[in-house]
Amino acid sequence: MKKITIIEYTEKWTIGGIESYILNIVRLIDKEKFNIRIVVSQKESDFYDEELNEYGVHVENLLNRLESNPIKRIMRNMYFFEHYLLKNSCDILHLHVSQGVALRYAKIAKKLGVKRVISHCHSTGIGDKDRFVKLIGHKIGKKIYNKYCDERIACSELAAQWLYAKRDINENVVKIYKCIIDVDYFRYSEEDSLYMREKYGLENRKICLNVGRLSYEKNQLFLLDIFYEMLKLDKDYILIIIGTGELKNQIHKKVSELKIENKVIFVESTKEIEKYLSMANLFLLPSLFEGNPITGIEAQASGLPCYFSDNITKQAKILDSSHFIKISDSAEMWAKKIIEKQCEFTFERTQSIKKLKENGYNQYAQIKDIEKMYFL
Repeated sequence: MKKITIIEYTEKWTIGGIESYILNIVRLIDKEKFNIRIVVSQKESDFYDEELNEYGVHVENLLNRLESNPIKRIMRNMYFFEHYLLKNSCDILHLHVSQGVALRYAKIAKKLGVKRVISHCHSTGIGDKDRFVKLIGHKIGKKIYNKYCDERIACSELAAQWLYAKRDINENVVKIYKCIIDVDYFRYSEEDSLYMREKYGLENRKICLNVGRLSYEKNQLFLLDIFYEMLKLDKDYILIIIGTGELKNQIHKKVSELKIENKVIFVESTKEIEKYLSMANLFLLPSLFEGNPITGIEAQASGLPCYFSDNITKQAKILDSSHFIKISDSAEMWAKKIIEKQCEFTFERTQSIKKLKENGYNQYAQIKDIEKMYFL
């Protein structure tokens, strides 16, 4: 049987949810039946390279020079994408996109004879840089290029509403595919908790955790305001932020301005997320928008109480100990609500895995659904 070749394409390769999703496909898919290739326009991280190489997969980077102008950037991306497909055929193109103009890749692929194009929306909004231009492109793109997609999927109902037409959603043309997560890997470990707390000298502290790219949509500047207000109510709290990104300098500067340097720990990248989850007492994600945050699902797999902004899809909530707080509420209100809920927290963390699996987070069943979609 000839293998089916799938190109997993995303414009930018960093450390985040899309990359984790693609990596899980590579890990789990039937390699006797499918050949996976990862193609990106801009590779900004080699964080996943070592594991990908173990599977004989590497990230193929189309551009060596970054373009700051958004219009020039998208045109260059598409030019080199088209030339790549001219030289490298595939059976299926799985487009991992965040906004409408990126659906033009579907048109290019169909023009060049790709048998099936799958558009997969992972977002519900657009960042602040060149926001007006990007919003215009998004609205035009999703209107005129959706017809070139053979399959339309999204990571949540909000993400579906962001990219696809109401008619397609109402007629069940759009399908929801949950994040692929090995929930057992993130199971709470008391041993890891004790080890990590001793490593950082935080044995008797209350630890807040935030994981995500340091960027506009993740809203870490507001996170620091929340944490500052929490310290007014309880000085035993420590904040750990895991991630890097374009707002790194601004976030570090704000920590200095608030004079909380001894209360905030930064970790740029780690392959031991599960250990940090085990050591934490709560997870904070006041994002301005999210598709369906993988980090929030991982945190709940570890049994952590999570505090999400109400801009995040309600599908992110799995455990009763997870809560939504209005993004419009003040940092002071966030702090009060979080500490009040923490005082009520009694959940046995080791019970969380069962609840996530009951909610459909079974990676082996999920990869079977992906494989069915990939069969021509």
